Parts: sequence; structure tokens; C-alpha cells
Amino acid sequence: GFLSRDQTDEWKGWMQFFILIYHYGHGSKTLWIYELVRLLVASYLFMTGLGHTLFFLKRGDYSLHRVGNVLVRLNLLSCILPYMMRTDYLFYYFAPLASFWFLVTYFTLKIGHTKNSDLSFLFTKIVISAMVTTAFTMMPGILEFIAFILKHSCAISWNLTEWRFRTFLDMYIVYAGMIVAILFHRASYVSSLPLTQRRSIDKILELTISHHRLLKPVVVLLSVGVLLGFWFASRRYPTKEDFNQWQPYVSFIPIICFVVLRNSHHFCRNYHSTVFAWLGRCSLETYVLQYHIWLAGD
Repeated sequence: GFLSRDQTDEWKGWMQFFILIYHYGHGSKTLWIYELVRLLVASYLFMTGLGHTLFFLKRGDYSLHRVGNVLVRLNLLSCILPYMMRTDYLFYYFAPLASFWFLVTYFTLKIGHTKNSDLSFLFTKIVISAMVTTAFTMMPGILEFIAFILKHSCAISWNLTEWRFRTFLDMYIVYAGMIVAILFHRASYVSSLPLTQRRSIDKILELTISHHRLLKPVVVLLSVGVLLGFWFASRRYPTKEDFNQWQPYVSFIPIICFVVLRNSHHFCRNYHSTVFAWLGRCSLETYVLQYHIWLAGD
């Protein structure tokens, strides 16, 4: 199937393997390696948006039990370690980042979830969510007020400059994952919809499905061309800062191209590496523990 669990686990696995080597070997000093790792982190968040969106649309489970289950799974290790190792929560920045974007996905789909079958309503919610999240993160004063409350009520001190930087780098890739999930979910049952309930996007999806043999070569060649074009265009960024400014707006391009190529043929879909899939299933723990194993100073 399209982006099956084995496939996404493998994707997370080899990404995690590369990121561990990147940190251990100080790969951030080389610009093209830094750019690649930034896209890998964006890929993980893309899968976060895609996976959770598919779950909510298919299961309709917006219960607090589901929210608590995900947040505990994401944060248990990264909340225990600060007490054990005298670090802080944001030291393991990926766990809070994944938690933040899970909550954004949850509330975006939860609000008015009885109307989620209406694509216009759903896409409007995504646009509003992106605007609210951008304002919440980037406007000065909002995060500072929350940090003030946390500091004086719980003695928690957060580096807001670092948090804004991490959030901004992947500000919109989760929404790209949500949109792909929505379209994929809609395509799975569009043929059974009554004619009166079909929208323009449904007709496009039907045409895509019925003419997939003709469209597939075109889309595959287009993905290869765009991927190569993106690579050569990224060579024009002279510094990390220049690349970081464009990252939130263009990171979805190579990721979507990779998804198309990875699922373009049944041979590509049916085979995966069991070793990397195993690593992908514990990628969050591997990432958090790297600071105390691979990167330990002593």
C-alpha cells in the first residue's frame, strides 16, 4: 500500500542512522550535509502529520485517552532524563517538537470534526491553523508570557530563541503531511460517494485513479526532474542562514517527490529493509539517548 507502516518505519530508520552519524561526525560544518539533515527532520514531521491525520480520519478517535497515550509515548524518556542527567526538556528538542505538532494536528482536526468529510471545511481549518500557529510562535510576547507563567509556577526555564528557531524551520511541513493524508483518505472511498456529494477535487481524484497508467510515467519523470532541480537550486545558498530562511516554504518539494518515487511501482512498495524498519520503530528513543551514549563527553 501507499506509504505502508513498514515503509515509513524504514524511512525513519535510515534517517535516524544518518542523523546519528551526522551528529557524531560534526557534519553540520558541511553545508550540503546540513541541508540534507534539515530535510530529514522535516520528513519525520511530514510523517507525523500524515500518520496522525490518517488515524483521526479513519478511526474518529479524538479521546483524551488517545492524546495521553501519544504524549506519554513521546515524552516519557525525555521528561525522566532531565531529572536523572541534570539537563532540561528542550535539550532533547525533537520530543517537544513532535509533541507540539501532534497537538496542532489534533486540535486542527478535533474542532468541528463532525464536518471533516467536507473538504472545503477541512482545508479552511488547515489554513486557519497555519496562520494561528505562525502567530503563536513568531509574534513576540505570546511565548514570553507562557514562559513567565511556567517559570514562576513550575520553576521551568525555556530557551525561547532556540524553540522559535526549531519551530520556524519546519513551520509548514506538518500541514503538507496532513494534506497528503486527507487526499489519500478521500481517494480510498471517492468512488462510493453519491454524485450529489462529490466536489471538484473528487472528480480530479477519480480521473487520477482511472488514468493512473498514463499519469504515472509523467509524475515519476516530473518528480525526478524537480528533485534534481531542487538539489541544484539549493547549491546556490551560500550559508546555513540563507537555507534556513527558505526551508519552511520549500521543504515539502523534495519530500513529496521522494514519496512519489518510493511508491511509484509495486516493487518499490513491496520491499523494505527489516534492519532499518526495526531502527525506525525506536527512532525517538535512539535520538534522545544519543546525547548520553554516542555524544557523551566522558
